[in-house]
Amino acid sequence: MKPARMTGLIMGISLLCMVGMVTPVQAETILLPTQGYPTFIKFLGGTIDEIDHAALKLTIQNEMGKKESFPVAKAEVMQGLMKGDSVSVELDEQGKVLNIVKNNSLPKQAPEPRG
Repeated sequence: MKPARMTGLIMGISLLCMVGMVTPVQAETILLPTQGYPTFIKFLGGTIDEIDHAALKLTIQNEMGKKESFPVAKAEVMQGLMKGDSVSVELDEQGKVLNIVKNNSLPKQAPEPRG
């Protein structure tokens, strides 16, 4: 294969990969093999709108503005979270939150200049 064609191919694949990383994903479902039985896991992201530690419930607002409440499997999963945190959430097949990861990739807004 000619070097120019190879370079074009590599550039094209790189561009597709970059677009795939930038495109936001609402929710993703994967199938995991566990002990011979398939388990469906759903991932979604958003901003924490409400945390109810007593009832083990978490309300998340997605990028489209829709709010959804989810039961949480264990109290430890909610430790260190606050309203307004941007998170990714892992749900089991019953819709219970198994894991929550804070997304620190979003830059904080600069304070307004005083004038």
